[in-house]
Amino acid sequence: MPDVDSIPGITDAEITTLRNASFTSTQDLWARLAEDKAGALDGLAAATGLSTDRLVTLLGADLMRHYSQVRGGLLRRHWLDYAAVAVVLLLAWAVFIWRPAIQEPRLERLRVQLKQMPADAARKTPYRANLVAAGRSAAEPVIEEVTGVEVQKDSVATLELEGDQLHKISRLLGTSDFYLAQHVP
Repeated sequence: MPDVDSIPGITDAEITTLRNASFTSTQDLWARLAEDKAGALDGLAAATGLSTDRLVTLLGADLMRHYSQVRGGLLRRHWLDYAAVAVVLLLAWAVFIWRPAIQEPRLERLRVQLKQMPADAARKTPYRANLVAAGRSAAEPVIEEVTGVEVQKDSVATLELEGDQLHKISRLLGTSDFYLAQHVP
């Protein structure tokens, strides 16, 4: 509850007069005014010892003070709250949307144990091939076009992966058999 000294334009003598009449807050003034429907302003003037003109001026100033707080005060009082929400939303966007798009894990080379040596395993230069990952269950095989860098004698192939091929193939490691087939464009 705002004290009577918060009314704009009130003098020290008027504050003392209102407090002596047991009106310590602006809420007390408005409550007394609401009690007396007929002749309320005259009753309030008699109870406070102030003239009706001066009471109208003071109550009008109190209304304007309250109105200015309500009208423009919401953004001014809560600007820090809005800024905090904006920062949280910006951080969430950066962590969950922007960062994965930029830092998508990419592996340039992957070594895969082949189930069977390809017929052209003796190649020494990189070549395009189809990597076939056949699941040990009855699932459909996954076929990805990759660049074969080298195939060693122990059937370990070193492959170059592009884009999201890593995601597809890494899920199949340990649960599928891998074969290299000649690339058919």
